[in-house]
This record gives sequence, C-alpha cells and structure tokens, in this order.
Amino acid sequence: MFPLAHFLRQELRDAPGRASYTLRLTLSCAVLIALFMTLQIPFLAVALIVVFYVSQPNVLMIKLVSVVFFVTVTVALGGVLLIIKWTYDYPLIRLAASVALFFCAIYLMRVLGKLGLAFFVVALAVIYAQTFPSMTSQSEILVRLLLWLWVAINTAILVTLLVNACFQQAFPGNQFKARLAGMLHEVARRLTAPGDEAPPTFGETAAQFNQLQSLFAQASRATPEIAAEPQAWRSRLAATLRCYQLAALLRADEADSEDRQQLSQAVLKLKSALSEEQFDGAIPPLALSGRGINRAVLQEMATLLQQLAQGEPVALPQGEVEKAPLLAPDAWRNPAYLHFALKTLLATLICYVFYTAADWQGLHTIMLSCVIVAQPGLGATMQKTWLRIGGALLATLLALLLIVFVQPWT
Repeated sequence: MFPLAHFLRQELRDAPGRASYTLRLTLSCAVLIALFMTLQIPFLAVALIVVFYVSQPNVLMIKLVSVVFFVTVTVALGGVLLIIKWTYDYPLIRLAASVALFFCAIYLMRVLGKLGLAFFVVALAVIYAQTFPSMTSQSEILVRLLLWLWVAINTAILVTLLVNACFQQAFPGNQFKARLAGMLHEVARRLTAPGDEAPPTFGETAAQFNQLQSLFAQASRATPEIAAEPQAWRSRLAATLRCYQLAALLRADEADSEDRQQLSQAVLKLKSALSEEQFDGAIPPLALSGRGINRAVLQEMATLLQQLAQGEPVALPQGEVEKAPLLAPDAWRNPAYLHFALKTLLATLICYVFYTAADWQGLHTIMLSCVIVAQPGLGATMQKTWLRIGGALLATLLALLLIVFVQPWT
C-alpha cells in the first residue's frame, strides 16, 4: 500500500504549468464535445484522441504540430480515397494496400523523432478508415465518411489551437517569465531557510537549463518584448540559472543570516521586476558582511545581481542544448524499428479480424487502442495498457453514476 501511495504522490505532485495545461486540455475536449453534438459531426472518438496529441506545452508548438498534422492527414486520407477508388471491388487488394500504408506510418512514427507524432495520426486515420467499407456498400456514402473523418480530425486541431490561444499562460513568453519567477522564488526560499530541503541534483539542474534554453528560443521568436532585447533576457536567464545553482550549495549558518536575508530581498525584487523592461535600480547596492561558511557563495550571488541590475551582460554556461536529429541515425539499419512496426500491425490486424467477425460497431476503437498503447518495449506497453484499462474502467464507472444519479434530474 505504501509503494502505491508513494507512486501516486510522486505522479500527482505539483509541476510548473501542469494545472494550466490540464485546464486547457479539459476545456478543449469540452468545447469539442459540445460542437460535435450541436452540429452532429461524426467520429467524436477520433477527434478527442487527436486533441490529446495536438495539445503541446505552448501555442507556438501547437501551431507547428497543427500544420504538420493537417498536411499529413490530408495526404493520408487522399491516399486512402485513391486506394478505395482503385480497389473497391477487390477487398483483399484494398486491405493489402492499406496495411502497407499503415506499416509505413508506424515505421516513420518510430524513426522520425518528434515529427513521428504526425504519422501516429496518419496511422489512426488509415486503420480507422478500414472500418468504413463494412458499414456500407454504397461508394458515395463511403466517400462521405472519409470526408467527414477529415473534417473531424481538422476540427479537433482547430479547436485545440483556438482554445489554447485564449490563455496567456500558453504563450512561450509568459511561460519563460513564469519559470524564471519560479526559480527566483525557490532561490529566495533557500536563502531564507537553507538546508530545510534536499538541494536539486545535477540532473535536475541540467534539465532546468535545457527546458529554459528551449523556452527562451521559442519566446525569442514568438514574443515581441523578448525578441526586441534578446541579450538582456539572455542575461536574466543566465543570472537566474547561476543563482539557482549557487542556492543549492548553501548550508545552515547563523553567522550569515543577515547577508542571506538581504540577498533574499534582492532576489524577490528581481522576481517582481521581470515584467518591467529595465532592471536598472530594481536592486539596491548590496553590502555583505563576509561572515559565515557561505560567504563565497553569497558574494558571487551578490555580484551577479549587481551586474544584472547595472545592465551588464551575464554569460550563459558553455554548451548548447543538443538537438535531436530529424531521422534516427540507425533508421535503415536497426531491425528494432521493423519489429515494432510489424508487431503493431499484427496486433491491429487481429483486432480488425475480431471487429469484422463480431460485426459490432461499438468495437471500432479497438484498432485505435493498438496504435495508442504500442511502445518499443514490453514493459512500457504493459504499463500503458494497464493505465488505459484502469482509465477506461474509472471513466465507465463515473459515466454510469452520472447516468443513474444525475441524468434523471436534467
């Protein structure tokens, strides 16, 4: 029981931006459900899945993902339409061609890194479109179903983008400032009470550096205020990161309590001045006593703050964020990618055969589940499968309770 409680506490702990992201994702789903039910647009299940994968940490990334999704889904469904047109009277050839397209999409999903997410949606659309011929024998209705699927996917993309654009917290510039403010608040807290909590590890500090570097690059492109003064904001980023590192070295010592309190006030003033264009005068001159075991750390921190307040540049640590390659270096040599695509394809085909044999339209999402839970390793696949099963059971229970106790009163 205790390991489960520890796991839940670790997974549900507060994280920067988590509450805002959850709110935006929930609101996107709610707006999409209301829109689909009002306009009677089909394929709501697929649209909701697309919302979860289009949603990104900020609006800039959502825009990029939306464009890629729109292009790839349009091309994929156009290919499916051509396959059905040329093989409508030959089901086996149609299935073989669609299987080949699905296999390529799954393979590219694994080898293309971040861009592979677009081919995830392609795989969803291709395998879902294979259920349409079993719904009707009329070619016109079949074409209409494919077009409605295109409308459903792109409507989900558009709704997600518009909902996120309504939140200031979703813009990279605001996220960058909020992360800096959060780190400065943590520095001030450690200055006030050093040793109360375990300091961040080297890995956590490096992760903070990489995330802030990425956010700064995005904010420099999307936020006019930061784009106008990139060097000034780079100095603020460098000073914040260095103060964060120095604060992790502090030890409890009463001899330097006054110096720490003075620096804590200066850091809080720096935090409150993040929304201002100029930092000049935001931090008063610091006169430290130079006592205690933390004197070297405190003096370096004071020098950084004064340097920043006077408008002098502060250099970032050497090293750049390593950019992941667009294509995996071993994309054409490593058989693991082929094995992954083949296993996912076989699992999906087994579910497709079961769906066709059962002739139950309510099972049409089982092929989608195969694509969603597919992971390179068995352990990761099992974890995602159990999470999906647990989530489905919990959601079913909540839906049943609402139907029994709430719906009669509406």
